[in-house]
Amino acid sequence: MEGNELDRIRDLEARYGLVLSIISVIKLIIIDISYDNLALRAASFLVCGLLCFAISYIYNKLDKNNKVG
Repeated sequence: MEGNELDRIRDLEARYGLVLSIISVIKLIIIDISYDNLALRAASFLVCGLLCFAISYIYNKLDKNNKVG
């Protein structure tokens, strides 16, 4: 495979992963709105936010490693 084709495949994989993550977060928020317990709802939104930050951090680290190497 050529370098350009591998870059295109990696880009598509990254986009697929981001879209899948966004869908998962939206689903989590929609389900958590139905919770009656305020503490449980707040905890789930906190975990959701932390997961978003973690995904962003990992994505940026991988992207930085791919551009250097």
